[in-house]
Amino acid sequence: MMLPQIRLPAASLTDVEAIQIAFPDAPEWSKVSLDTLLGLARGFDEEPSCAGSALTELAQRGSPEVTGLCRAILEAKSPDVWLHATALSLLLSADCMAGFDAAMHLVDDRSPVLLNEVIEALNYEHQGDLRNEVHRHPIVPLVQRCIAGFNNEELKFRDLFIANFGAGPLTP
Repeated sequence: MMLPQIRLPAASLTDVEAIQIAFPDAPEWSKVSLDTLLGLARGFDEEPSCAGSALTELAQRGSPEVTGLCRAILEAKSPDVWLHATALSLLLSADCMAGFDAAMHLVDDRSPVLLNEVIEALNYEHQGDLRNEVHRHPIVPLVQRCIAGFNNEELKFRDLFIANFGAGPLTP
């Protein structure tokens, strides 16, 4: 028995809804309007992967709303670790200290995906102008505790982090 094909009236869909329904088939992101991208990013609970792509496009366009959207996503209880990783990566790139602040409640989950984002950013900033501020940030001892039990295959820059910041208390 064949099921009937369901046709949605295209005229009644907003651009946001049409992209969400079609996802993972993606539009040419560079041609999507700013308002539609913002709507997709704000609708992160409905289609997290689509929201992550829209957020990345907004960042590439230099939208001033990216940091606020990233913070909102990171504060949400969304179970999508990849969306959190995208938001964290973009926030760390835009304002690393704000990214470290936002990541404080995320690293305790011990998600290798999120820990990798934080460790990579800490290692990067260790080499730059914010070295002293980064070393004093309260996220460093949190990461030191969280990396115990992981190896360098799971956390690709773990050994470099330990070389830069020390092992700290190696108790999970």
